Amino acid sequence: MKSEQKIMAKEAKELERLQNEKTKKPIPMYMGIAMVVLSLIRLLDEFVTSAPASVQSSIVMEFFVDGMGMSFEQGLSMMSLMTTALLLFSVAAVFFVALCDKVGRKKILIVSTIGMTSGMLLCSLSTNLIIHLIGRAIITFFVATDVHQIYIMEIAPSDKRSTYTQITTVFGSVGVMLVAVVRMLYTEGNSLNWRGVFLLPSIAGVIAVVAAILFIRETDVFLDARIQYLQKPLEERRANREAEKDKKEQEQTRSGLGSAAKYVITHKQTRSILLAQIPLCFATMAFATYYESIMTASGMNIASVNLALLVYPIAMAVVAVIVGQITDKLGRRPAGVFTAVCAFVSMFLFILLAGKGANPLLVGAFLGLELGAYWRYNETITLSLRESVPTQIRASAGSFTGLISVALSLVAGVVMSVILSMYSVEQVCLVAGAVSLGLSTIIYIFMVKETKGTDLNQV
Repeated sequence: MKSEQKIMAKEAKELERLQNEKTKKPIPMYMGIAMVVLSLIRLLDEFVTSAPASVQSSIVMEFFVDGMGMSFEQGLSMMSLMTTALLLFSVAAVFFVALCDKVGRKKILIVSTIGMTSGMLLCSLSTNLIIHLIGRAIITFFVATDVHQIYIMEIAPSDKRSTYTQITTVFGSVGVMLVAVVRMLYTEGNSLNWRGVFLLPSIAGVIAVVAAILFIRETDVFLDARIQYLQKPLEERRANREAEKDKKEQEQTRSGLGSAAKYVITHKQTRSILLAQIPLCFATMAFATYYESIMTASGMNIASVNLALLVYPIAMAVVAVIVGQITDKLGRRPAGVFTAVCAFVSMFLFILLAGKGANPLLVGAFLGLELGAYWRYNETITLSLRESVPTQIRASAGSFTGLISVALSLVAGVVMSVILSMYSVEQVCLVAGAVSLGLSTIIYIFMVKETKGTDLNQV
């Protein structure tokens, strides 16, 4: 009885606080100010995501080659193995994001931004490998949250959600380009101060956190839902929970992660899509993980790598526009063929030109084409999955295949790490990329049915 009274008193205070927040008038031009803050957070998110890979070779040289006497290949292998293990933190992030529904979007958004900032700051101050890996673990956890996307969906008008999301996406692309700019700032001669690449965004992160605290308010969507929940008596909530429990038991064959897993595995179309996704766990390692090390190992100096990294986001954006048109007009499978072929051909030319001492802008252009086409291929397969499952398990099906991908990515990371200790990074990426992407594409073309024009209500 006392515990129930404590809960009621606590919830009464929360209800009063939320009602007061709901009645507060937003500051003038709130939507514009909120979009500026959210765009800054999105920029930070993309920068934090791209920064570690952009200085990979420098980290390997300091901690493994110079620090432990390993060869570059052995050091890269060991670093790859360690960072692969950090993928487990991205799984844990799923449970952290779920707190948004209880404590609010604003609080989790701020904590997430603080997390990204502190991770980068820790990496910039790391004096040994252990501290660096702790910083990377923090980064891996918080970049997987993407709370800003939930916030944008809830504050944007229903007819402009895509437009508002695309605005922040543009700033995200700027964040990727700024990685190269920051590298240039911390390059002296042919020496790169890789810690500086982590330091500058941590300062920007502090600004983003302060701006979010001062100018961002809780979303009305959350406030309305939470207030409505707290206004219900405890007895009614208990009755609702029991009713929901009974309902879930009655509908467990039609919804939920278990039902989604069963559906994906037992239906030929979705099973084929899952089979096409499995090789991509290896392909991602080959196409999107070692590009900076490839350029360095091929003999490109730091200034040339900086230029290549500056131009590749532009090429990625061009690919995204082209593939979007192909996907909507010609279909998912034609888009899959185009992106797969473009990805591998571009990877081959990227590695070839990097080794031949070609103009770094040209090297960066093919790197952007490679990455852009590869990620669009991934998105095309994901779109086919969403268009092949019933509405009530669509999100759960994505979660199921996502968990499979994370698990297999851990295996792929270990395998790739072992192979990297025996062969050059260029050879490993070419062979692994050709085999894994080729196998995925064959399965996708010959086993997956076209889903263009699917009526989602009829699936």
